[in-house]
Amino acid sequence: MVQATVSAKRHPVLAERVLAACLLRPDSGQTNAALNHLADLILPKTQVSIRVQPLTDSSSDSAGLDLFTNDIQAKLQVADFETARPYSISNAGNALIINAGGSDIYGTNDSFLFAYLTITNDFDYRLRMQSVTDVDSDLGINHWHFSRAGLMARDSLADHASHMVSVFVNSGNTFQTIHRTTGGGIASDNRSLWPADGSNSWVRMQRIGAIFYTYSSGDGNDWTPLSQLNTINDPDGPFANPIYLGIAVSSHSLVSNTTAVVSDLSVTLAVPINRTIPLALLEYRRGHYDKAIEWCRRCLGVRPITARPASPLRTPSSPCP
Repeated sequence: MVQATVSAKRHPVLAERVLAACLLRPDSGQTNAALNHLADLILPKTQVSIRVQPLTDSSSDSAGLDLFTNDIQAKLQVADFETARPYSISNAGNALIINAGGSDIYGTNDSFLFAYLTITNDFDYRLRMQSVTDVDSDLGINHWHFSRAGLMARDSLADHASHMVSVFVNSGNTFQTIHRTTGGGIASDNRSLWPADGSNSWVRMQRIGAIFYTYSSGDGNDWTPLSQLNTINDPDGPFANPIYLGIAVSSHSLVSNTTAVVSDLSVTLAVPINRTIPLALLEYRRGHYDKAIEWCRRCLGVRPITARPASPLRTPSSPCP
């Protein structure tokens, strides 16, 4: 990885301060172009300097904290939400192999294994789902293929029906979003599933203020929006801060464990400029330079999100777990 930064040379307030930072792969040919464009939008007709350097140690750089997969995986803590099953988590190179039970993540009582971080303020994380074994055939005549794993953010580790937003890959090779906006309430999934991408299925979750966005991808770069959840007017108020974010695994079975193979848990390397530039400009014109700088630092001008809706696999009248 390389870090590219933009600094103002002679601005009366912002001189020599970092205005924007990009974390890019070394082979990216867009570094200077993206940062020049960004600088021109923020400080028209202002001379800037662009510096590109290898990013060798993120431990002392707040812009790079929690970026690399192995560092994040080493920080994960585990909570068992009454699965009544033994569980295990092991490493296989860059991947995590999670074997766990859990009757379901749905209704008013989530039952699953949670490997989580404690996150404050906004975030943008992604995860590759390589496989989830299908073990939920014991639940009755209907074999739903809803053994699942993916990203979840929730308010509480003690309350099994707390505020929650999640995006999963199911064992039937489908993407699914599930959320609960009222503590103790029933979780909802908008009655939709979307086709997943087998061993190269990626999920992504982003929080900006009180709004949560979820996405799917077949390569970890081009993202399809799945859901947008604005929690500002929730009956119990917005989600907590800090919040618990991590990998949730449930076998959707009372007697069997599923095995989920996941990898590449990391900060998403592409945040669209069209979301952060207007806020940066607004704060700059208000004279809130520190806030403007913070918005600029979140502009990673690599690739925009692919803005095309996913096609549901089933109609709203179809049953869900």
